[in-house]
Amino acid sequence: MNADETRPDWPSALGFNPARHVPDWLVGAWRRTALRRGDGTVDDSSDVLWIQTRNLFVDVRIAAGRPAAGADDATLAAQMG
Repeated sequence: MNADETRPDWPSALGFNPARHVPDWLVGAWRRTALRRGDGTVDDSSDVLWIQTRNLFVDVRIAAGRPAAGADDATLAAQMG
């Protein structure tokens, strides 16, 4: 048995099934600007990016008030408490 035979089949472990994929019109990237909840409140402060491929997706959420990339160590330490 070689090393490749002992590794898990990660696409299957993630639910990847080549027979199931999203239609071409859904493939792409979108940025959400607001979310209206069922109780009527609106979250327009979080930055959300959705990336959809034919078989997998990524949902990236950046919390409001997070220091910008490249912030100095003191700013990051203050955020962490």
